[in-house]
Amino acid sequence: MFGTLVDVTITPEPGYEIDEIYYTYDVGGSVADPKFGIDNGSFTMPGTDVTIVSSFKPCVFNITTHVNPGDEAGSIQVASSAAFGSEVEVTATPAQGYVLKEIYYTYDAGGGVADPKFGIRNGKFTMIAVDITVVAVFEPVTEYNVIVSADMANGSVQADKNNAAPGETVTLTVTPTGDYKLETIKVTYDDDMHYTFVMPAGNVTIQATFVIEVPTGVADINAAAGEPMRYFDLQGRYIGTSLDGARRGIYVTADGRKVIK
Repeated sequence: MFGTLVDVTITPEPGYEIDEIYYTYDVGGSVADPKFGIDNGSFTMPGTDVTIVSSFKPCVFNITTHVNPGDEAGSIQVASSAAFGSEVEVTATPAQGYVLKEIYYTYDAGGGVADPKFGIRNGKFTMIAVDITVVAVFEPVTEYNVIVSADMANGSVQADKNNAAPGETVTLTVTPTGDYKLETIKVTYDDDMHYTFVMPAGNVTIQATFVIEVPTGVADINAAAGEPMRYFDLQGRYIGTSLDGARRGIYVTADGRKVIK
């Protein structure tokens, strides 16, 4: 009836709230229908049929974080709030010496009921209709990987273990191919071509390079006095008294001089 007070009750679904509510009526023709706001859940009936219109939007809920066993073990990067139904990205970063064991979100169930746990996969989850806490559980690393690079030519390196605890000794066996010798490796070594280092608190990658081995002395191929000059290859093999016909390369004379052909 015209002039009467009309009460309106709008009930959003869980996780949603009222975005807008108003009443309108059909003006007809090309004129836009008017919009009349509804305040405090009631309005006064005009002298025409009306339509009540409401729209809803997702509620925004708070997100807090908790690191177990403590902040020294790592950190969590996530938004402080998110709308219901939206996708939330989470990044858990372990501190040095720790590794991520578990990550999930939960909320306070109250009433003595155990709080639920919802796993987070691939660093994402869908926001539910309640304030939540993202929990990351870190644990100390007990062993790290020992990785021998596959990108090595003219030789190989083998570690005596594939992983090791911090402070543990790792031994490497270096095996050059053919006429090559070790050129560089980023650890200390001994005369038996076994290389050792103390495992740090992190994964280790081992890389070595190899070069042709050049003899440092030719005492065993010295020419006798009065004999013609003799030539040898870098492995100490006798070439002859002339390099004619020899292929291009570096050769050693009987008196220890190197000759490039």
